[in-house]
Amino acid sequence: PAPAATAPASNAAPPPLSRKLVYSRPESVLATLDGGAGAALFASGMAAASAMATALLRVGDRMVCPSYSYFAIRVFFREYCDRGGIEFALFDSSVKGSLEAAIGTDGRTKLVWVETPANPSWTVTDIAHAATAAHAQNAVLCVDATVLTPLLCRPIDFGADFVMHSATKYLNGHSDVIAGAIVAAVESDAWEAVKRARAIGGAVLGAFEAWLLLRGMRTLHIRIKRQSDSALTLAARLHAHPRITHVLYPGLITHPMHAVSVAQQSGSQAAGTMFGGMLSIRVAGGAEAALHLLSRLKIWAPATSLGGVESLIEHRATVEGPDSGVPGDLLRLSVGLEDAEDLFQDLSRALDGRKRHSNNDKPESKKRKAEKAEQHATTVASGATSLLGGGDGGVEGSLLMDNASPDGNKRRCKRGCMGLVCLTDRSTHSRVQAKHYCARSDGPFPAWVRAGFPGEDDAWVARKVDERSELKWGEGLPQVEGLPPLSYPTLTAESDGGGGAAGGGVFA
Repeated sequence: PAPAATAPASNAAPPPLSRKLVYSRPESVLATLDGGAGAALFASGMAAASAMATALLRVGDRMVCPSYSYFAIRVFFREYCDRGGIEFALFDSSVKGSLEAAIGTDGRTKLVWVETPANPSWTVTDIAHAATAAHAQNAVLCVDATVLTPLLCRPIDFGADFVMHSATKYLNGHSDVIAGAIVAAVESDAWEAVKRARAIGGAVLGAFEAWLLLRGMRTLHIRIKRQSDSALTLAARLHAHPRITHVLYPGLITHPMHAVSVAQQSGSQAAGTMFGGMLSIRVAGGAEAALHLLSRLKIWAPATSLGGVESLIEHRATVEGPDSGVPGDLLRLSVGLEDAEDLFQDLSRALDGRKRHSNNDKPESKKRKAEKAEQHATTVASGATSLLGGGDGGVEGSLLMDNASPDGNKRRCKRGCMGLVCLTDRSTHSRVQAKHYCARSDGPFPAWVRAGFPGEDDAWVARKVDERSELKWGEGLPQVEGLPPLSYPTLTAESDGGGGAAGGGVFA
């Protein structure tokens, strides 16, 4: 038989998918965000760190690493250096001169590694200072910027030679990819060595993972703003909680390196000065109390990762083991996209030793279910759901506690007042159409009325405010034993007629 006719060229199979479409697009996006000359994707954050060591360190060299950093990174570098005849030196960024002492003056230091803020203590390192110290001895500076992402801090702008990201975390943001990345400030022999280490080490990211990572970065700016805002709110409220001894978060002005953090992040392109979605708390009562808190949480999930849309909490000392160095009372929090009030209420219940029960724990009458459904619908329609707090007990369940107060009144505020102030205290509490207001939780009363009743005109709002002229908020809050003067200052820009956002408190 005659041979089959050759298919026209126009019907030929398309060429294989170009590497440019698979890898160069996410690498180009990341390099642009970080202000670098190029980026390389890796199979994981640890693979990226390994490539830096393989490319830059040789026998007789020295590597410098922070004493406070991600545990796995520190362990890897220590073991790699021990096996390769490389000196491994630690520095404490909170101690002046510690970095310079670790680098030395003999020219042997080839790689200075910085993680800021450092996991899980959230210690901040001055990147510009680190760059100056490293370059003075011809060393390369690499900054792990996983927690802040390029939207909140661009280390290359402050002198870093390389930036490392565990892209598994915030860059992807959906807990479905394991990936890493290195961004180079300039084209150089060192950069070529890093890319070669990736190739010969088999650390190339999969094509599908690269596509997913690009998908995740499309929503980075939205996610990081929500997570940063919620983390700042939680940090301020937990700072005032009697069962929390320390809140570790650079966004609080009580943080010793707050000013450095602001300076390094004020030049962010998209988000302005924010401090990220990671914080740690230390629980009164030690490790036992911290683990007990974990067992009572319902919204926060106990898990090791971070940076996803879900809020995660972790007892780092348990995960890292006996050589961790992390205090047993410390819990690391990765704030997700859930409502900040729900997240705080979940923590508050657990700290108070109360479990958050589901609706199925006990039967309810049809009448009670209908009442709760109607109440919820009214709240949602008013646009004030987040003002009333979470929980299954409706408005009353989220605001009141049954412990009798000294004056015999059983209705006490358990939000910003933590059960120390009765709802009958007219200087800090009010009720407008069945909605309860707490000055320590809800900020300026005029702004709260406006947000809670969007359907009402300005005259109605003004009348409600005038009816409660004795209310105080912000700096005007009355002193209560057991509560700080500003337990929950507000950042609301619409505040008027009082202290409000000007109070400052522990906020930036």
